[in-house]
Amino acid sequence: MRTTLLTLLVPMFMAACSSSSDAPPPPSAGAPGQVQINPAGQGGVTVTGPGGQVQVNPAGQGGVTVTGPGGQQLQVGGGMGVPGQPQIGGGGAPGTPIVCDGVQVVVRSNETINAGALPAINASGLCNVTCNNCTLTSSSVAVSAAGQAVITLNNANVTAPVTLSVTGQATVTSNESTLNGRTTRSGQGTLITN
Repeated sequence: MRTTLLTLLVPMFMAACSSSSDAPPPPSAGAPGQVQINPAGQGGVTVTGPGGQVQVNPAGQGGVTVTGPGGQQLQVGGGMGVPGQPQIGGGGAPGTPIVCDGVQVVVRSNETINAGALPAINASGLCNVTCNNCTLTSSSVAVSAAGQAVITLNNANVTAPVTLSVTGQATVTSNESTLNGRTTRSGQGTLITN
C-alpha cells in the first residue's frame, strides 16, 4: 500500500508544487537535477528537481519526505516521526509486525500477522494504529500500547496469552473483535471492547 500511495502522491505533490514558479527553493535544497547520496553524513538519498525535493530515508529515520518549493512537506512512513507532523504509513511491511512510535498514523486492513514471540502491534509515543479485519497472533503479547498511543481493532481476531496490554495513557479499542487470551491494563491506560 505504501508503494502505491507513494506512486500516486509524490508526482501529484511535485506537480502542485512546481506550478508556483516564483516560490523560493526549499531550505537546504541543492541545484535542480542534483542527486545527493548520504547528504551531510545523515543517511538516505536526496533528489532535487525544479519542483522541489524528494528525500528517501531522511536523516536515517526511514520513510520518504517530499518537499515542495514553498517548503510544504508530505511524509510517508518513517520510524520516529517529527513532533507535530503526523506521518502516514510506516509500521513495517504488510504482514509483518506493526512497530510504531513518535507521531505516526498507521492503517492496515485484511492482514494476517504472526509475530512469534514479539507483539503483532507495538505502539508507543503518540502513535495511532488502526487494524481492520486483521488476524494477529503472538506467543506472548499480541497488541501492546504504551505512552499516549491509540490502537483501534475493527473485526480483528487476536490470539495470544495476553491479547491486549495497555499501559501509560494509551487507549486500545476493540470493535467486534475476537480476543483469545487475557487483557492487561496499568497506569491510566484505557481498554474499550465493543
